[in-house]
Amino acid sequence: MVDTRIVAWRLGARLLGAALALLALTIMPPSYATAEPGVAQLAPAQTPALRPALIVVPADDGQSVLVQAGGLGEIGGQLFTNLLFGPSGNKGSYTMAYSDTLESYVTSVPGFAAAQSVSAGLSITTTGGLDSGELVFTRVPVPAGATGELLATDDGGLALSIINPDTFSAGTYLAAAPSYAPPGPAPAGLRLAGRSYSLRASGALALTEQPMSLRLFYDPAALTPDELASLAIYAWDAAGRRWDAAGSTVWADEAYASAPITRFTFYALMTAAPAETRERLFLPFVLR
Repeated sequence: MVDTRIVAWRLGARLLGAALALLALTIMPPSYATAEPGVAQLAPAQTPALRPALIVVPADDGQSVLVQAGGLGEIGGQLFTNLLFGPSGNKGSYTMAYSDTLESYVTSVPGFAAAQSVSAGLSITTTGGLDSGELVFTRVPVPAGATGELLATDDGGLALSIINPDTFSAGTYLAAAPSYAPPGPAPAGLRLAGRSYSLRASGALALTEQPMSLRLFYDPAALTPDELASLAIYAWDAAGRRWDAAGSTVWADEAYASAPITRFTFYALMTAAPAETRERLFLPFVLR
């Protein structure tokens, strides 16, 4: 026999609990991590990334650079090069135009001091909300007959030395820029072991008269012994749309590879890609 008093007591307890919960929600709404009480803060949306193959070409007079962003095709909206340079931190934003000939967006950025070395922060953005993020490129003057290490990137990834005083027949400017993306995929069986870098000279100079010494640095902790054994510098052949081995030597004690180069193009460290040796095993589900 069911005790009606116990049933009534349990039902009353449940009704009382529900009423108290409803009252708590009315008095104290759910809490959020907010800057102001009672205002829910949403996590900021991430800005979509823009990853062009970046080229910076110094002008003959040393007072401007040409910025070229390739590998994007034609995208919607306008593109802008945003620069932060000079000891006073001058800022500027410059509209980029698409060149069918170069298959890239290009713009000229003025305001550089002639005969001075300059490192400048650069980013590329669009009216559609894409953003490349900032990196730093370096542009240096090279007097005729100069030798020694004359160019190094701020990220410590590239250094260029001139060995022979007859490398340039006249004074020139050089620019090196880490790229957001390589100009083309790595050859079959290889992968990039770090950033690719664009190395350019003023006057549309494509080749030097004597080899220069290029050094690309790597992180030893990011490479296995097998990957280190196959590490080498590759140069981009724009006409053939391929990467060519640059005939480099690895100096493991100082964590860099060096190569004698005469071309102004993209350079990158590459190593053997990991082989897919594991086979997948699929087991059937057994229904009982």
